[in-house]
Amino acid sequence: MEVILDREKCTLLLSVSGIDLNIPKFVSDYAKKDGLEKKMEFHVTIFGFSLGQEIRKKITGADLLDKIGLLAKETSWQIETTNNFYKIKKTYESREYGKEDRESIVMMIKLDGLETFLNEAQQILNMKLVTPPAHITLYSKSSVKENMGAGIGISSTEAFRNLHPVGIFPPMDKKNKYKTIALPTRAQPDTIIAIFILKKFGGDYFEGIAKAGYKVVARIKDGENEESLAHKGVFLIDTGGGIFDHHSKPFQTTASSLVSEYLNVSTNPALSKLLQFAERDDFFGKGIISNDPLDRAFGLSGLIGALNKKYVGEPDRVIDIVLPIIEAFYEEENKRAFEMPKELEEKLKNGKAQVFEVRQRGRGLRCIFIETDNTSMAGFLRSKIGGGYDAVALRLSSGHINILTKPQTKPDLRSLVVLVRIQEAEAKGVSLTDDPEKFSKTGTLTEIPEWYYDPATNSLLNGGPNPQDIKPTSIDPFEFRKILELGLSEQLWKPTN
Repeated sequence: MEVILDREKCTLLLSVSGIDLNIPKFVSDYAKKDGLEKKMEFHVTIFGFSLGQEIRKKITGADLLDKIGLLAKETSWQIETTNNFYKIKKTYESREYGKEDRESIVMMIKLDGLETFLNEAQQILNMKLVTPPAHITLYSKSSVKENMGAGIGISSTEAFRNLHPVGIFPPMDKKNKYKTIALPTRAQPDTIIAIFILKKFGGDYFEGIAKAGYKVVARIKDGENEESLAHKGVFLIDTGGGIFDHHSKPFQTTASSLVSEYLNVSTNPALSKLLQFAERDDFFGKGIISNDPLDRAFGLSGLIGALNKKYVGEPDRVIDIVLPIIEAFYEEENKRAFEMPKELEEKLKNGKAQVFEVRQRGRGLRCIFIETDNTSMAGFLRSKIGGGYDAVALRLSSGHINILTKPQTKPDLRSLVVLVRIQEAEAKGVSLTDDPEKFSKTGTLTEIPEWYYDPATNSLLNGGPNPQDIKPTSIDPFEFRKILELGLSEQLWKPTN
């Protein structure tokens, strides 16, 4: 390798012969598909442009640069290529070109001599030097034609991660039939979520993976690797330095992120919270942020820890207990991300959902009355992505109506409770006293058992999601929206306290 020291820019590169680089076909195919061009020359950046500018401010003469150049030439540099390839993107702004979008494909390498060189260079320059992720840019692309061959500087691991690198993975042998998923240690939230994603979406990629069992493999035997084990039906997660081992990556990531990227589901909104949870638990050991000891004990991470202690050496039992919980969470998120928005749109179009606003004591309340048997719809409609409604009235096909409110705004339901109970009594032909305070009491009224007022959840329920022996309301559904408006706006009766 030739040492290239630019004295004006204070940059330091190691030139690499293209003959020494064995670029796999799957990488060149990826580059071609995305319109990236192969670099005319290859190098490893030791001091990039940004660091070079800092060094220029520090040096006052040529002596220090001479020492750096001599140190670089005397260092025993050795490159070992890896199978870790990434595409990165960055937008630049310049006076000459304005906005410029660049893309690069880089190969991560192991560079012997780098740490030794930087430690000695720090002493010469009297400044702290951050170890950059060792890499070689293989392909590049720019929205500015003149810069098609320009790369993207990567000064640190953090800078690399901020470029949102996308892994470019080698194809798996379709002939492999998987029977076992190997883990490096006992089951952890990240590995269990990775297994869930793998089994949920990986059936078309990895034959037999949906029914594969589990075992702990702390260390891969000499002579074995990811490929040889795959031929034996063993799938490695987070071990062996393979594709899905996050310990071998050049930046902080998780096994679940690697699996989701490989399966092209990393942007699936229904997986978003699971991936965030895995990352927070793995990076910071905080599966749950709460300082409350009960929250921590009964959070998912705490429960998995307890299961691992109970079933020592039995990862299959722990995983089989936790996977249905993750599956249930995913299904609910999938409804919120895809099914419920579609249902809401259809109901609004055909008149089975009505949106309206009322004012209660000077503040506006967004409300919706919707016909649906999807009881998850209430939570969705109160969430930000569902519209953030302050009051939601769900009418089931059975005729039951339940009214739920947004916890953050917590509108007062007492006037509505009074009005609904009066209307229910009239519809049933039941006589009541004229005492509104009595009508607004918590729980149910003996004369009107159909409606349960629960101040704790700030809801008015006609049987809830599972009515059982509670009769549906006798109030005409066409009148109910007007009742909602009058009750929430407190036009007929207003609580005094």
